[in-house]
Amino acid sequence: MDFKLQGKTAAIIGVEGRLGKEVAVHFASLGCSLALVGKNQSKLDDIARDCISKGLISKQVLAVRCDLNQESDFENIFSRISGQLGPLHVLVNCEGAISYGRLSELTPSAINDAMQVNTLTTAMATKAATSYLEHTRGKHCFLN
Repeated sequence: MDFKLQGKTAAIIGVEGRLGKEVAVHFASLGCSLALVGKNQSKLDDIARDCISKGLISKQVLAVRCDLNQESDFENIFSRISGQLGPLHVLVNCEGAISYGRLSELTPSAINDAMQVNTLTTAMATKAATSYLEHTRGKHCFLN
């Protein structure tokens, strides 16, 4: 499948997990500039190196540490991405949390934490990116 990502810019939220990393590396192989957004700078830097090994140059990859619970962080990040990589065309949300165990044993806190990550984080990132995506008629997807 050809996504025609050559020369486009994508932000991948929650890139440190297996799915996020695979999306990033695949997009890099298609020539897409990447903003890798997550909580762990060391993992972000490792994934950035993997993307560069797929043919991108270092100025096409931006590893951005972000507090995924802070709406203001997202607002600042999309401005930074646009300034350093150019207009945003694609937003991919890969951030997700799963609570393991029996439903009858889940605590309200565990359910709240999962909802925070799976719903609120995605909504905040999408809200902050909307004006950037509208400018390029870009796309958003949620993978979890």
